[in-house]
Amino acid sequence: MNTENIIDAVGDSPENSVVNKEQKDVVSQSSEEEKKERLSELLTAGRRAIRVNNIEEASEILSQATELSTEIYGESHENTFDAYYFYGMATLELAKVETQLLKNDKDKELDREEEEDTCADEKATESKENGDESDEEEGEESSEEDDDNMRLAWELLETCRCIAIVKIEQLQAERNGVKLIEEWNLKLADVLVLLGEHGVSDGKYDQAKEDLEKALEIQKNVLPEGSRQISQTYILMANACSNAMNFEEAVALYQKTKESLLHRQRDLKQQLEIVDDKEKKAEIENDLKDLEEMIPSVDNMIADSTSSAEQVDETRKAIKAQFAGFTSILSQLPQESSSNNEEANDISNMVL
Repeated sequence: MNTENIIDAVGDSPENSVVNKEQKDVVSQSSEEEKKERLSELLTAGRRAIRVNNIEEASEILSQATELSTEIYGESHENTFDAYYFYGMATLELAKVETQLLKNDKDKELDREEEEDTCADEKATESKENGDESDEEEGEESSEEDDDNMRLAWELLETCRCIAIVKIEQLQAERNGVKLIEEWNLKLADVLVLLGEHGVSDGKYDQAKEDLEKALEIQKNVLPEGSRQISQTYILMANACSNAMNFEEAVALYQKTKESLLHRQRDLKQQLEIVDDKEKKAEIENDLKDLEEMIPSVDNMIADSTSSAEQVDETRKAIKAQFAGFTSILSQLPQESSSNNEEANDISNMVL
């Protein structure tokens, strides 16, 4: 028997088939572990990039993480939540930056047009028109890119929302521990807050307010009153109302924000008195310093919204007064005779 036949014979033996299968299983398991390790590295790097505000890099890294997590666990699996969530966060921030840049470009263009000499010759006018066309095309491209990122961010966050809801329903059906249900409820609240931010950025203020109200309801059931998350949700709701020109409600929500911040400030001061750990103490002191800066800012927001609410109220009163005057003038105009009215209202001759 030649060497090839011996190899074939060995390869075809049942014992060797079992060995090969075991080797393949080990290789497959090793490959799976490597993928999970790589996923963990990508998520860590993506979150770090978000923290240092390197949004483009974060988006690219977390895009890879999302693709890999889907490859490992399948679409909409609970273990894909983090990848979708942070990728959605990064994409939303990217869309917000692009929106602001586009707005700044439009403002500059308007300023430039206002400053141009209206007495320019035809050649200069033609050159301006060509330049305007080019700027318009660039603006349209930027707007489309911004819309793409806004749409992608919504899709990613909506996927997160669905994953969280399914998991919560599963845990409730299994009665699988209050703490785990609370954790997933807070994850759902985090997603709803980002969806609220998305709505504000996309000009969908009613939807934003609805998402944020749901998030706040969850947070108030699980978190302490002075929680940072609750303060954040209040201020986002206030911003949504302010952007929708609902200034009276915005004032009330900014005041709720301030109350939450003051509550947190009191809690931190109490903790500071009993904490011995130097690192923890430094962390609390930094938080208190941030609060000292934030509370006056919220006071300014309250003042601005109060002023805007008063202006809106005065405008409404002025419009109402003008309308009342217009109605009064109409009532003083001579009325048509009843015979004319009867003729005008008689349409019997038009009926076949």
